[in-house]
Amino acid sequence: ISPDGKTVAYVLHGELWAVALNAPDAKPAQLLVTRGEAHDLRWSPDGAWLAFVSDRGDHSFIALYSTAKKDVTYLAPSSDSDQHPVWSPDSKRIAWLRIPGDRNALLFVPHRTALPWSIRVADVSSGKANELWKAADGPGSAYRETDSDDQLHWTANSEIVFPWERDGWLHFYALPASGGEARLLTPGSFEVEHVSLSADRKTLVFDSNQDDIDRRHVWKLSFASDASANAPASAPEELTSGEGIETQ
Repeated sequence: ISPDGKTVAYVLHGELWAVALNAPDAKPAQLLVTRGEAHDLRWSPDGAWLAFVSDRGDHSFIALYSTAKKDVTYLAPSSDSDQHPVWSPDSKRIAWLRIPGDRNALLFVPHRTALPWSIRVADVSSGKANELWKAADGPGSAYRETDSDDQLHWTANSEIVFPWERDGWLHFYALPASGGEARLLTPGSFEVEHVSLSADRKTLVFDSNQDDIDRRHVWKLSFASDASANAPASAPEELTSGEGIETQ
């Protein structure tokens, strides 16, 4: 659903469609005719753009549909797998994951290392993109995702939070949206799983088995409201506990 609540975009037979919600007689309309299959639709906060993944089978692109011009732009297309777009709060930039193809990735076989994945960011007005950060070789070079729709989270203090299995555990790391070093947010011998960023982008809520290896409980990370203080307000704070399991 668009930020103004007037339009819903959806995928039908792999193609991008939309229908107006504020007109009783509105008819669904196909927005584009493209190759591959569209998925992971993400409206820009200002509603001017609709980002999506254009999946071509052995590779994929990040595509931007302009609601004004009714056309599509592909951001830094390559033969890699580009996935999981996320918008900056001001709709001026977009970041995504780039995962290189790997002919050695086999089903049901442990996949510990690979060609390192990266985070890329593009300026929407110019379409110019660059590599913001790249995983190191060795452990963590093979991408491991959280069990959530969104893998990247652009916070109010202009950081991008992402999962990384660098130390053998799946943890959250934060990276300045301007570039720099990634810092560990959730240290310890446990795994993060599901995650959700609040609407104001100041709070990240997730579940993990921190301090209770056999169960999962709900935790949160708080972030500053501006880029001048790019550190969490506190260490992860536990919201639930006990003998139950709280998740999703």
